[in-house]
Amino acid sequence: MPNAWQKPFSRKEFLGPVALRAYAAEFSGMFFFLWVTIGVVCSGYSALQKSYKITSGADIYDANDYAPSVSWVLTVALAFGMSIMVLVYSVAHISGGHLNPAVTMAMIVFGEINIFRGLIYIVVQTLGATVGVTMVDALWPESTTNSLNFGLNGINSELSIAQAFFMEFFGTALVVFVIFGTAVDPRGSEFAHHNAPLAIGFAVFLAHIVLIPMTGCGINPARSFASAAVSGVWTDQWLYWVAPLLGGSFGAAFNYFPFQFRNNPDNKHGIMAEGAQADPEEVMMKKSRSKVVMKSGTKEIGAEHLVPPMQTIVPPAERYLSVKAEGAPETPHHSVAIDGSADL
Repeated sequence: MPNAWQKPFSRKEFLGPVALRAYAAEFSGMFFFLWVTIGVVCSGYSALQKSYKITSGADIYDANDYAPSVSWVLTVALAFGMSIMVLVYSVAHISGGHLNPAVTMAMIVFGEINIFRGLIYIVVQTLGATVGVTMVDALWPESTTNSLNFGLNGINSELSIAQAFFMEFFGTALVVFVIFGTAVDPRGSEFAHHNAPLAIGFAVFLAHIVLIPMTGCGINPARSFASAAVSGVWTDQWLYWVAPLLGGSFGAAFNYFPFQFRNNPDNKHGIMAEGAQADPEEVMMKKSRSKVVMKSGTKEIGAEHLVPPMQTIVPPAERYLSVKAEGAPETPHHSVAIDGSADL
């Protein structure tokens, strides 16, 4: 298991420029994630409201009549999945692109990020999500946002609390399982070849298809908290924190122990692990060590692929002349000169 737990506390690691950029990436990523997704929910509701007025002639569209169709579930699910995909592509090289406290908690549990830095990630993710929903509140019509409580999650009346809990648990487990397989396992990262965000986005999309009609699909405590904080409705909020946090760690374990445990001798990291962006000074040192001077010029290669400088290869004929010039005895009967004639 990676040794992020064993790292000593360092002010530079948690408050240095690299760390601050990572916090800013998680904050801005969550801001745009919630602004887009809750915006889609509100805009879709507004479109349904206008369609209802046109077709029925009624002036009032009751929020209680808001029964999402299959096509609407697919639309919202696609918005969540695509948003995560494009935002992970955008910030993964800076912060790892966690964009979910459940993902960060799984990284902490499995030593992929130091606990102190991970806790700061969770705080800035939650703040970014809340600011994103607040912006929706400021820009969308009040009648729409209030009717939907800013996309607040809610449990289907036909479900028990236990059923809802494990739906959120396994939905989050699915997403984190995919993340650990494609963006934490270095072999998965190499196989996906920078396409890990695509797989992660589709995992989020699938989870939303399953869960929107049942629990509203939280699977992201910061997303659930943001809607609750802006709307002021905290019903079952504990469930949307506890189930994803536990489910994310379960999904990570379900991938780590069968496929990664004692199967990473070089202790490499995927893109979402801590150190996705190394210290700039360390990067420059590695680059300087990886310059290899060759006859054709200077070539930079990765530090893990260092090769010794090229040596001049002396043809056999020249070696023969060198030995002959030094007066070394020739091999009788079968020494060969440059022109191919033999000294017999």
